[in-house]
Amino acid sequence: ATRSDEVVSFEYQLTVRGAKSWFEARITALHDHQQAVCVVRNFTELHEARQQLESMAHYDALTGLANRALLDKLLEQSVRSARRNNQRMGVLFIDL
Repeated sequence: ATRSDEVVSFEYQLTVRGAKSWFEARITALHDHQQAVCVVRNFTELHEARQQLESMAHYDALTGLANRALLDKLLEQSVRSARRNNQRMGVLFIDL
C-alpha cells in the first residue's frame, strides 16, 4: 500500500510494428486508497535526444570510437562493482 501523497513512477518501452516508443507512467493513490490516478506520457523524442547526447559525449564523431570520458565512466563503475563484490580487478592502459 502506498501513502496518498506517494507517486510511483516508471518508464517502459513498447515496440509496435517495429517502431519503438518510450513511455512514463506516474501513479498515485487517492485518499481512500480504493482508487488511483495514472498519467502516462510518451517521451520518445526526449529519450532519443538524451541517447544522442550520451553518444556525442562518449564517442568520437569521426571514428565512432569510445573516448576518455566513457573510459572514465566505465572504469568508475567497474571499481565500484569490484569493491561491492569484494573482487580484485586490474587495468591495462595503452595510450597510442
